[in-house]
Amino acid sequence: VIDWSHDLLDEDERAMFRRLGVFRAGFDLASAHEVAGSATVAETGDLVGRLADKSLLIRGEAGGRSRWRMLDTIRAYACEQLAHHSELDGALARHLHWAVGAAHALLAALESGNAWREAFDLVADDLRAAVGDSSPGPDGFDLAMALGHLTFARRYLAEARDHLRAAVALAPDDAAAVAALRLAAGAAF
Repeated sequence: VIDWSHDLLDEDERAMFRRLGVFRAGFDLASAHEVAGSATVAETGDLVGRLADKSLLIRGEAGGRSRWRMLDTIRAYACEQLAHHSELDGALARHLHWAVGAAHALLAALESGNAWREAFDLVADDLRAAVGDSSPGPDGFDLAMALGHLTFARRYLAEARDHLRAAVALAPDDAAAVAALRLAAGAAF
């Protein structure tokens, strides 16, 4: 049935559909635009709307903003299509880049005393997934460190320690690994 629905999509809709498969929990329009890489936000909105009309995306609302998500079976199919079209690595890289930006925005809100918990809860599954999909390097390390800090502030203490351990493995150099180890020790304590 999913094959049949997919075959009815035009090429732009198919590309958007498979690229949105990297989101685990859901996304807003700005996130979809950044990860899916369409030309304009308006074009992204049009394509997301068409996919929702064809029941491949489910629209919801959180914090007064529209959010969309895929059912797990449909998301798995979209990821299979990404791999089939040799786009999985590029989509995961864009997702990681988006996740780093989202985590840093949440850290800025946390440090300035603005409300951040609800926004964190909306994207937490995607941030966790992006860390899990990362390979050693600065982006994965930055995200793991930020996620460790955010989960610690959210009082998910064991999870914070695990993200900081992941940061050690993703560290681009020894100094970064030592910094992550120190924070992980503090979280464990």
